[in-house]
Order: sequence, then structure tokens, then C-alpha cells
Amino acid sequence: MELEQIKLLKARNQQLLGVEYKLDLSFFMEPTEKAQHLLLWKDEELLGYTALSAYNPEEVELTMIAATKEAIAPMHEAVCLFAQKKQFARLLWIVDQRDDLLVSFIKKTKRYNYSFSEYAMLFDNETKINVEECSLVSAAKVDATKIARLDGGADIDKVQLIDDDDLAKTLVFKEGEELIASIRLEKNQEECGIYGFIVRVDQRGKGIGRKMLTTIVSQLVREGYSQIYLEVESTNAAAMGLYQSIGFKQKACFDYYLSMG
Repeated sequence: MELEQIKLLKARNQQLLGVEYKLDLSFFMEPTEKAQHLLLWKDEELLGYTALSAYNPEEVELTMIAATKEAIAPMHEAVCLFAQKKQFARLLWIVDQRDDLLVSFIKKTKRYNYSFSEYAMLFDNETKINVEECSLVSAAKVDATKIARLDGGADIDKVQLIDDDDLAKTLVFKEGEELIASIRLEKNQEECGIYGFIVRVDQRGKGIGRKMLTTIVSQLVREGYSQIYLEVESTNAAAMGLYQSIGFKQKACFDYYLSMG
């Protein structure tokens, strides 16, 4: 019942307000330590839902769906209490920049600074993919450190290693024993999200990313996924161009606001 109510509230806001949410409700069906859920009820009516995700031990991400303006403040208070109890140092709001109610609340609190923006992109299943196949293999435990270093970080002590759950969903591209790139797939029954896509710094610009994406997306289409999506920072023009050329289209732009101090 709770999940159906959340879906109805989400669909209502999408239709009435024209907003989207960075939200994977599969976490609701499959309990995980990374995700928590806060629901605000009035009698049997769901007034608000907040999804909390902790991928960083010091930071919790939050996505909120509010039926009314009045529902935002009590949910925010509950989020702050949760973060304090769990000793998270920072809160990170993720909100569609078209969501005037939430954006206005965030700014009025004067507790958050704008951090960056990210485009949510959805693959157009009608697109004909020009596949440039490459061989991808499942990541092994010994690959965790190499994946963490793909962006050029030299000091591994300051880089957060991928955890076992995410490692199990990660594919890597190798040349011999050299790990060149990695990509993570988050699948549920009908949708697949593409995350953690990174090519080693010294191997960029060689077409490796295109080969990986066309290989993976074509396979997902064959497997029958109705939605294939990914995210890209709004300032990353090169990645945006690659995704658009393959068949991804912008669905929304999410703004990130990080708590101060």
C-alpha cells in the first residue's frame, strides 16, 4: 500500500507541476542499508515522501516529494533529526530545478549552498544504435582499488573505494591486465540506470566510452528494458555530446544543494 501511494503522489506531481525526481523506488521493495524512507501521513492520505540515500559515510542525499507546501517543513525537520542521530556531517538535496516549492524552501532556510547541476537523460528506444562492440567483464574484488584510481587520483587513502554491493553490479573494460574503464548497472524489472561510468584519464578521447555504451545499451534493449537512463553534470559538454549521439535525450535538470558547515 505504501509503495502504491508513493507512486500515485509522484505521478500527481509530475502531471500537475511538470517535475521529475531522482528516485529509485526499487530500494523501497528491496531493503538496503543505503536507503531510508520517511513518509508523512494525515489520516490515510500521504502528504509527503522523502528518500534518503547514503553512499558516503559522511553525507546523506535526499529526494523529497511533497503534496503541499505545508508538508515540506515537517519532513525537512525529520530529515535533520535522522542525520543528527546517524551522525551524518552533511545533507545533499537533489531537486528538479523546475520544482518551485522545494527550491524556494531550500533557499529560504539559508542552510544550503548550491553545489552543481546534473542532467537526467533517457534513452530513446526508437533510436538505431551503431554498435561498436567491446568485451566487458564483471569486476572482481581486486579491481576495487584500480576503479577508484581511474579519475587520476594518486593517493588511494583519500579515495573512497567502491563497496561490495556496487562492485557486484560493475563491469570493467581491460586491455591485458590493465583496467581501462568501469561502468555500473542498476537494474530493476523494467528499468536500468547507468552509473559510475569512467574511463582512465590517459585513455580518454580514444572512443572507448562509445564502444562501452553502445555495447551495453544495445544489450539492454535486447533484454527488453523499457527505460535506460543515466546522469551527467551540466558542465560536461563532451559526455553530453557522446550520450546524445548514441540516442539519449534530456529529461530533467537536477540541482544539488549541500548543507553549510
